[in-house]
Amino acid sequence: MAQAPVQQEPLLRRLAPIAWHFLRVFLPLAVILTAGSILLYIKDAERITESLKAMEENRMAMERVDVVRDLRDVVSDLVFLRGVFATVKKDALPVIFSENHDESDTSSLHAMLKSFAVVRGRYDQIRFLDINGDERLRVQYDMGAAHIVPEAQLQSKGERYYFKHAVPLRRNELFVSPFDLNVEQGTLELPYKPMLRIVTPVHNAEGARLGFLVLNFEGRRMLNELKRQHVNSPGDLMMLNAQGYWMLAPSPSKEWGFMFENKRSMTFAKEYPALWERLLTGSEVGQFHTHSGITSYGIIHPLSVVEQEARRVMRTARVRALGVGDVPYRWTIISHITPQTLHKEQASSRRLYGMMYGVLMLLVFGGSWIVARATRLSALANTKLSAINRDLNNAVERLERRNRATVRINTMVDFLQACRTEKEIYRIVASNASSLLPGTAGSLNIYDDESSLLECVASWGGDQCSRPLFSREGCWALRRGQVHVVERPGEGPVCPHFANEPETGFICVPLIAHGKVTGLLTSRFAFDTTSMEPERLHRYATGMEQHLVAISEHVALTLSNLRLRESLREQSIRDQLTGLYNRRHMEESLAREFSRAQRHEQPLSVIMLDVDHFKNFNDTYGHELGDEVLRKLGETLRLFSRHEDIACRFGGEEFVLILPGAAADDARRRAEELRTTVAERMAVRHGEEKLTVTISLGVSEYPAYATSTETLIATSDAALYAAKEGGRNQVQLAKPVTAVANGEGGRTQRAAQDGAAPDSGDNADRTPPDSAASEDMSKEDSKEGNDAPEGERGES
Repeated sequence: MAQAPVQQEPLLRRLAPIAWHFLRVFLPLAVILTAGSILLYIKDAERITESLKAMEENRMAMERVDVVRDLRDVVSDLVFLRGVFATVKKDALPVIFSENHDESDTSSLHAMLKSFAVVRGRYDQIRFLDINGDERLRVQYDMGAAHIVPEAQLQSKGERYYFKHAVPLRRNELFVSPFDLNVEQGTLELPYKPMLRIVTPVHNAEGARLGFLVLNFEGRRMLNELKRQHVNSPGDLMMLNAQGYWMLAPSPSKEWGFMFENKRSMTFAKEYPALWERLLTGSEVGQFHTHSGITSYGIIHPLSVVEQEARRVMRTARVRALGVGDVPYRWTIISHITPQTLHKEQASSRRLYGMMYGVLMLLVFGGSWIVARATRLSALANTKLSAINRDLNNAVERLERRNRATVRINTMVDFLQACRTEKEIYRIVASNASSLLPGTAGSLNIYDDESSLLECVASWGGDQCSRPLFSREGCWALRRGQVHVVERPGEGPVCPHFANEPETGFICVPLIAHGKVTGLLTSRFAFDTTSMEPERLHRYATGMEQHLVAISEHVALTLSNLRLRESLREQSIRDQLTGLYNRRHMEESLAREFSRAQRHEQPLSVIMLDVDHFKNFNDTYGHELGDEVLRKLGETLRLFSRHEDIACRFGGEEFVLILPGAAADDARRRAEELRTTVAERMAVRHGEEKLTVTISLGVSEYPAYATSTETLIATSDAALYAAKEGGRNQVQLAKPVTAVANGEGGRTQRAAQDGAAPDSGDNADRTPPDSAASEDMSKEDSKEGNDAPEGERGES
């Protein structure tokens, strides 16, 4: 029992100096950290406050402009309608306002007013009152539809306050009612309709007063637009009249208090007297920050706005907008951010700084304790510092690896964006994946929509596509539509697309672009991961997953964009009916191949062919059979052409086959083979009847028979004409350029021979004509009932 104090005394002696040094280090640092954190928080809170004030000020200016614009639109509409009524002669008014007036005439006043009300959509009523205040015409708008109120339902408004104020109005004067709720038959209309009435007298050209035009502007649309624009604001949106009553309030129960006996005391002025005083003495647009919060406001004077717009529209300064006696007209739009709301907006900043302060305080506490102990226990401190240094080095190394990986991914993305074919994309993925994920083995598999199978198109790390083809059911990632990760063998299901069960963990990432699966990226872990600790292995798997997901996103998007570009390019150069290249692509290809032939001093041949008696197919069996003939001929040309040949639809039933590197004799031989193939093997059926199709062909060659692309086409066309003239279903070789130049063009003569205008024909892919042939084609199309593509041909 006597030894216990003796055993504790050395421990206390060791801790006492450490505690003293700890306090000397910790207390100054804690004070500095606390002061700095408070200052930083205050600065950040001020920044948040100033940002909110700037946003609210800009939003308030925009909302004020929108309200002013609505008022100006109402004035413009009023002046326009006044002009319409002013053109009506006084003795014609009873006829126009009669309910028996013929509304079937779209130019009538009734039809125009109904259309005007529907298009504008902001006027509850458009009324014309005679000089006694009786309604002579009322257009009622409701739920997107407008109708003329029958004469029996028209009312007398002679006792309403706005008519009494309108009676003394002179020619260019307007009366603007207070903005209040609509009253019908002495009671408030339900549901409540905020209404602003603008009245102006209507005079005819002789100066006689015809009556009064009244527009009932329904304010719900304007107020709802204010709410919509204010939806992202943290402030409470309000709109007040000159007496401080709410026309728009955070709580609907406070709105339109001046219209209800039991709400006459519910005003902004009584609830916020200090703010109300500042609003009365402030500028038109302003903002102030008090203990009540941040208040942004914009003041609108409706009478001034109406008067200015009326002067602009009427183009005269002798315009006045009058109200109800001495009642002030002023609307105030307010956005009020309460201290509680401002406190909430700053809550995230407080949490962030609180967390940072706590973390830093713990670090300071720990650091101070370490420094204090280092004074007495240098060896232990050095050991701990070495451990910390190793951890920091590991963290830096991980960051450097991540940075290098990011640079590699960005470089790969640059290369992907520069790719022009899918094969280039596959090579880029394989080469970059091997360097980005060292020691791994994986593959890129692309989904084929036609076969509904995935094909292995690239691999790295020795993975030679053990299963070149497999279905979507062969991968858990594709089944679930998300990344499938197995960190160690046996910890999760193995995808069936692996021929042999992986000896390490693996990851499968689906390639998804625009919601559509385009492929699968799969990779097995490096072999050294089998001996890793679980925590380290998890970090490895997480990092690898991040890299693969980044690669998959870019690859999927690049593939999708490339396929879209290729699809658009094919649509622009292909003939829709036959699937062959169109005339525009033919002209570009011929110019390119002609330049290449000149540069390499090689021959270039062109075969122009035409379906014999094609007009008979159309006239006898109909255009659908004619289209079938063209489709089958296009398919035959695609199968007959070599890889380097270019088969095009020239127009109508004429086709062109460009043969790079082929001399005239070879081209003539191939033309004869094509003619025989079409005559013997290509037949169409009309019911039980089998119809034989024959073609005539003209062959020309550069440099033997032509010196330019134009003469190459002209000589082949002339040869085609010669084949037609010689009895059809044959091949003719072109004549020299001079012979073609001395005679008429083949198409013109052939058209004259068959009794058709040149460059016209039947059965096209329904695309518009091109160049100067459009006028002739339109004439022939009107006869045959077909739209023809560029450069149509006549019947052959």
